[in-house]
Amino acid sequence: MTAIATTQIGKIYRSLRGASVVALSPIDLHVERGSFVSVVGRSGCGKSTLLRLVAGLEQPSSGLLEVAGQRVRQPPDSVRYVFQDYAQSLLPWKTVGENIRFGLRHAHSHSDQARNRNNWPALIEASLAEVGLSGAANRYPSELSGGMQQRVAIARALAAAPDVLLLDEPFSAVDALSRIQLQDLLLRIWRTRKLTVMFVTHDIDEAIYLSDRVIVLGPNGIGIVSDAEIDLPRPRDQVTTKSDTSYLKRRREILELVMQTH
Repeated sequence: MTAIATTQIGKIYRSLRGASVVALSPIDLHVERGSFVSVVGRSGCGKSTLLRLVAGLEQPSSGLLEVAGQRVRQPPDSVRYVFQDYAQSLLPWKTVGENIRFGLRHAHSHSDQARNRNNWPALIEASLAEVGLSGAANRYPSELSGGMQQRVAIARALAAAPDVLLLDEPFSAVDALSRIQLQDLLLRIWRTRKLTVMFVTHDIDEAIYLSDRVIVLGPNGIGIVSDAEIDLPRPRDQVTTKSDTSYLKRRREILELVMQTH
């Protein structure tokens, strides 16, 4: 079953002088339900634009976009978006629990559990426990490390019980060890919740390690230049998976392709 489907979807912006700027040329893309798909490419290739279109945060200039068979005209109830900059996505004057509550209050979730406010305290604690932050509800973001703050952002998304999780370079601002831990955390959550994940990253190693498919976008918004299946066995391991000859072969192929697209 298809979770996300785009048919010749594209995006054109207007510059301050009125010139047309192509952010994303029309593309066709189908993401199967329960799959993990990463999008890579050089800066300015349209990765974040594509994610924002799927999230309903922007409207396409052309084409058709559907989530769970429904045309996207506004942010879908079943989709949650995790931003790159956790420091800006979390409200610093609110506690961790209040940040998650804020997300629930402004989410028209299809989940009955998320709609029922009497369930929110238990739901908040369960979401924090799922990301390894049990007991942190009364702390403030400033009291947490960068990796912990991004876990809060993920917990806030999970509390609304989404079917589709969109992540825009969510681990780029944390240290290397935290990044590894967050990658494995995300894989566990994806597997347990049976989510559909679309993940934008500049890191090709990260994309291959996490994904079932890696989509490569070409420069200057030209669209998809490669759609690579990643057939590495699961569950994956940071050491053994990244030493696998199939992993190294895929890494070289995708890296060469990205480096050549300029």
